[in-house]
This record gives sequence, structure tokens and C-alpha cells, in this order.
Amino acid sequence: MSGASKTIALLLGLTFWFFQSCNRKGVVPEPEPEKPISTDTTKTPVKPRYFDENTWIYQQMTINYLWADNMPDEDSTNKALEPLDYFNSLLNKEKDRYSYAKNTYGEIADYWNGQLESYGFRYKRLTDSSGYKMAVSLVLKGSPAEEAGLKRGDIITRMDGDAPTAGNTTALLERKSAAFTVLTPEDSVKTLTITKRKFQVDPLQMAKIIEWQGKKVGYLVYTQFLFNYEPETRKIFQYFKDNKIDEMVLDLRFNPGGVTPNAEVMASLLAPDLGNTVELFHGLTNSYLAKQAQQNGTASENGRYFTNETSNLSKLSRLFVITSKSSASSSELVINCLRPYRPVFTVGGNTYGKNVISIVLADETGKYPFTIMPAWMSILNVNNESTYGNKDGIPANYPVEEDILPYRPLGDPSETLLGAALKAISGPAPESKARKARKVTVLDGFHHFDTGTGFLGDKRYNP
Repeated sequence: MSGASKTIALLLGLTFWFFQSCNRKGVVPEPEPEKPISTDTTKTPVKPRYFDENTWIYQQMTINYLWADNMPDEDSTNKALEPLDYFNSLLNKEKDRYSYAKNTYGEIADYWNGQLESYGFRYKRLTDSSGYKMAVSLVLKGSPAEEAGLKRGDIITRMDGDAPTAGNTTALLERKSAAFTVLTPEDSVKTLTITKRKFQVDPLQMAKIIEWQGKKVGYLVYTQFLFNYEPETRKIFQYFKDNKIDEMVLDLRFNPGGVTPNAEVMASLLAPDLGNTVELFHGLTNSYLAKQAQQNGTASENGRYFTNETSNLSKLSRLFVITSKSSASSSELVINCLRPYRPVFTVGGNTYGKNVISIVLADETGKYPFTIMPAWMSILNVNNESTYGNKDGIPANYPVEEDILPYRPLGDPSETLLGAALKAISGPAPESKARKARKVTVLDGFHHFDTGTGFLGDKRYNP
């Protein structure tokens, strides 16, 4: 249709009036003339409220969306939907667990910059004979939670007097501030008042060398791939290199991904000496972008290469990576794309299964406030391997559940997943004094963010 709406008035019948006069002859009057049919086509069509916004979204998706070839025809889409609903209506429901949109740009930008407003901790959802447990698994450096005294291994038993349950935890975490009642690993009770705020995440949560069975084992807890942390990362790897570590354990169990260039540096620091001309990974885009690249002679730009790193651990013969369902995107890229060059063993849980790079798109004119983040390019290693883009993710070579309480501090050789990695390296630890421990049931494989239903809470790598 052209968009013009036509109003047609029809007379569906004629009314005949019969009347009898007082004369002896009956008189039947002539019927009234038929009214003409209206042919007015001058009324202006009314566009749906979000027509322009949704048209912009469709255009951006046509250009950038990995599965654009499978999108419905634009004319068949419902431009009356609110923009975020319209965006979701275009997604490939069979393949796409990754694309996302927000009403404002701020929350997404804060995530990519490592400045999301939060308490600053992660937690595991557990149960035992006494019921639901909300166990703190990570407290970020410099966070409000750390400043208040929250520690890994604490069990949150109350928020403002309300007991967390499997059904209300998300709602409780929406609060901007709360009094947390916690049970410590030593079975003492403490109350901490914590208020959310933005703070700069330092992804280099912990780095140390562990003396283990006659070997030096480098251990790094890396929580997010962020810009501008490459110099500090190189310093840590130089420390490992100067101390001539024999083995390396990279802990990515809390790492949902982040910026790809940072992941390229991390992979290069963990790789053999390969220079800067050896492919780390390449990608596949939709047919529109592939055609544009071919026409412009830039098809090779989909390939990314190792970087020259003087601090790289080239003498390592293998790498161990601690993983969970929260290990996603750039974390999985490092694992999958290093494997053609050296043995990489995963310890813990299966990863999330995000084998695509996303792109953040916002209207540069500022007319439309929302931001969309569609899947943009698939990731394949040099052997064209990319089999983990599903709910099984990258399977753990050494599957281990985090089902023993209390959680031990990160870096402690008796901590469940680090202990499993050390055992895989050179056997179990010598017999030592038994510690108090109790087994629980893990409800899922995630280390959940504390942001409730925010950008990370309701979408990124939570069920």
C-alpha cells in the first residue's frame, strides 16, 4: 500500500415511502435520489508512534546483525511496537542468546568501561537441608562491598531483615542500599550497611605465585576484559616471567567478557613467541558486510593477529583456565583461539557459549536515546573451530562443582577450583589438618551479579 487511507461512504439501500391520501387514488411519490459515493482521498495517513525509531533500528540491523539474512521483511514488521520490543522481534530466536538493547546508552557504556553501579560482589545460588543459600563468591577490589567488610565465603542471610529466597533475590538486589546480615565462614554473624555506587573495576583481582609440589605456579584472577589495563597486565606477566614460573592458572570463572583488543593481548601473553603476523582468530559477518568488504578489498580485516609481547610466557608447555557458566565471550575467545598453539585445559564448569562479537550502536544525532547491541560477527580460531556457541559452551576438561562451604579465599590452594587445577598439574596436596566443610547443592553454574535486573542482572550471562 501507498500509506494513503481511503474513506468510502456507501448507501446500502433506498428507503421508499408509501402513503395513502384521502383521495380515492393512491399516490406513490418518486423515490429520493441516490447519494453519490464519496471518493475523498485527501486525509493524511497516521504513522505509528515509533515508526521513525523502528525504521532506524531495522536499518542498523540490516547492516550489522549477524543473522540479518534471516530477519523478516521490513513491511511485515510491526512498527507500532516500542523500540526495545521491536528490536527483540527481529532477533533470530533459534541462534541468538546474545543481542541486547537498553532504553539509555549509559548502562551499557558503564559496563564496557568497568563502571557499572553496584555493590561490588558476586554470589552463588545454593541449597542444603536448611534451605536456600546466597553465598558470596567474589568481592571486587575497591568496591562498596569490600569497604564495608564483605568477604568471599560470607552467606547473606538477610537484606534489611528480609531473608533471600530463590524467588526474591533479584528484587532484593534492586535496592540502592541495604543492611546485610551475613554468616561468616567462622560461623559468626555480622551486619554491614552497603550502598551501591559507581566505581572503577580493576580486573586484575589477584596475582600470586604458588609453590606447589616443587613447581612455581602463576595464578591470576581476571574479572573483565577492559581497555587501559594492558600495561598493568604486562607488569604482572613480567613478574611471572622473571620468577620463571613452571605452570600457569588463569582464573576466568567470574569473567563475562569485554573488549576484544584486551583479550588479544591476554592471549598473546599466554602464547608461544609467534610475532604479530600469526592469526589469533577470524570472523564471519552477514552477507551485506561480507559483500562490502569484498568490494572494498578489506575482507582480510576480519582476521586478528597475535601481538608482540616481550613479557609473554613462551616457555610454558600448557595452560590451565578456571571456568564457570559466567566465563563468556572474550574469556572463551582466549581459550578457543589459544588451543591451536598450545594445550589449554579448563577446570570447573562449562562456559556460557558466546562465540560472537557484539557491536554497540547508538544514534549519533542523539534523537533516539536507546542503544542496541546486536551480535555482529562469529569467532573462529585459525583451525576454523567455533563449536561452543550453544548452551553447553566449552566443556570443562576437569569438571568440578563449587559445592563445598565455606568458600575458601581466592589463591588458597585448598580453594575448591584452584585446588582441582593444582591437582591436575602435579597431584593432590599432602595430607593436612582437615578443615570444616559441608556439601551443598549448586542451583546453576553462574556467579551472579549483584545488580538485580540491571544490564548485567537480567541479561548478560544470567539464566
